[in-house]
Amino acid sequence: LLYLKGVDVSMTHADVFEHFRNVEKIPNIDKRVNFISEMYISELHVLVRPEINSFKDLEGKKVSFHTPGAGPSVTGPILFQRLGITVEPVYVNNAIAYEKMKTGEIAALIHTVGKPNDLFIKNKNDHGFKFLPVPYDKFEDFYVPSVFTAEDYPGYVKGGEKVETIGVQAVLAVYNWPRESDRFRRVSRFVDFYFERFKNFHAPPYHPKWKSINLAAKVPGWTRYWVAEEKLKQMAAAQAAPGGGAIDTQ
Repeated sequence: LLYLKGVDVSMTHADVFEHFRNVEKIPNIDKRVNFISEMYISELHVLVRPEINSFKDLEGKKVSFHTPGAGPSVTGPILFQRLGITVEPVYVNNAIAYEKMKTGEIAALIHTVGKPNDLFIKNKNDHGFKFLPVPYDKFEDFYVPSVFTAEDYPGYVKGGEKVETIGVQAVLAVYNWPRESDRFRRVSRFVDFYFERFKNFHAPPYHPKWKSINLAAKVPGWTRYWVAEEKLKQMAAAQAAPGGGAIDTQ
């Protein structure tokens, strides 16, 4: 969105702003890039070996942040920086990291994906791995609360227990083009189609998770694109009007 020609809209994670503000130090990024709507939620999975009982136990140990550029490579550093824990990052595919955890070469892995995820479901967890709970109060500016249960991950979470974690919202991000530009007109047309036809994603063959997306939901730390904000107001007014068969925002 910032550098590639021809890119107007992109899907990304909400916490990338933290990275670009503090690491890349991009000025005024929150004004240059806005969001159209939230997308799915990617839960933060912190999987650890059985001898690890807290984040303090990970001090100085090897932790997989997945491959460079993947979601965990952004979320992982934010997680440990805010918790005040220094780990040794390892950047390998998490399927490989899972195998390295079995031998003790790696103490933990960070994965940001929607639950339940095949990386964990397909492994029977014969090595006693577990998820560490993540305290939401340190992350509420860019994240949303979530939990893991035995229903999500049998073999990792005991029946009747909950493991608190945080969710990383995926967002449909857009470049804030000047109103008089042709790029602005194209984006505005996209926003109209996106909101008006979103219900189509609720029907087969699309994934059921499309139904969980609330077009009107706010995204912590982000500013909604003003064209999308106006569209939401129009839809709300149509819903409120007598006999108005409006498009639901849920």
